[in-house]
Amino acid sequence: MAVTKLDSDCITYGQMNLINNLRMLWMEFIIWSRALITSEASGFGDLEAVGLKLYQIPSEFSNSFELFFGQEIANEIQRLFTNQLLLGAEIVRAQKKGDTDAVDAGIVRMYQNGDEISVYLTQINPYWNNQTWSDLFTEFLRTKIFETLAIATGNYNESVVLSENLQYQALRMADYMAEGFIRYFIENDESYIRKTNHFIHNLASKET
Repeated sequence: MAVTKLDSDCITYGQMNLINNLRMLWMEFIIWSRALITSEASGFGDLEAVGLKLYQIPSEFSNSFELFFGQEIANEIQRLFTNQLLLGAEIVRAQKKGDTDAVDAGIVRMYQNGDEISVYLTQINPYWNNQTWSDLFTEFLRTKIFETLAIATGNYNESVVLSENLQYQALRMADYMAEGFIRYFIENDESYIRKTNHFIHNLASKET
């Protein structure tokens, strides 16, 4: 089903696919980062398999950005999101070793990475607001850090509650990200229609 006309009073098929895809990616980010943290903390033996899955997610984010913003911006998005995952793993390893200085340093760098992502997103799209992204990432990272430390110290009941909060926060971030994509390209109907139809075609190809 192709998009042929933009209507500000409804969500098109392509727009809904974009929203759903970004929601799925943010939820996978939550689920698989938790799985990696749990593997790191417990030594289950599935660390490599979980890591391979988790580190595919920044690449999938970058695919969405490449479609709308080009390869160079997509590569930077992939780098920034990959760094976020690497920092989380570093914090878990430092916590296991009892290296509080390294834990604190990792937390500072994680917040800095969130700020870097917020700034970069608002530089490439005027329909994303830096303060909004900063608030979203600060809340998200605070909860993620608490979850990471809860798992690393064996406070599993607390970690489950924090994980539920993260899912809600991730959906808010996904919806705000999708809103920015849509508002940016709705200014140019023909360009938006072409890109959205291409996005639908790519989704259909993955499903077959």
